[in-house]
Amino acid sequence: MAHNTHFHRSVAVATGNQKLGEAIATLFDEMTRFYHLRLDPSDSDEEMRGEHRAVADAFRERDPDTAERIVLDQVARSQRRVRDALLSGADDGIGALGQMVRLGPF
Repeated sequence: MAHNTHFHRSVAVATGNQKLGEAIATLFDEMTRFYHLRLDPSDSDEEMRGEHRAVADAFRERDPDTAERIVLDQVARSQRRVRDALLSGADDGIGALGQMVRLGPF
């Protein structure tokens, strides 16, 4: 998880936009909490490293279209993983979302 956060924050800082770097750091800090609750980041470590290498290669080759495609694909996969984790069943039948946010009586 630390490698992932470092990579994304480094890309944000490289844009020269310090606020974006700070926002990324905050976002990944919050995401880490969710990973500890429900996702196993080791499940996707190798995949993330490959995506990061591919994005870095696209940057070096000055190929924004490829970089954009890789990032959009990565975001879509991450959204699916998080959605699936939120919707996965828990012992109480309400899934991870219910574990994270107690809704109270209906």
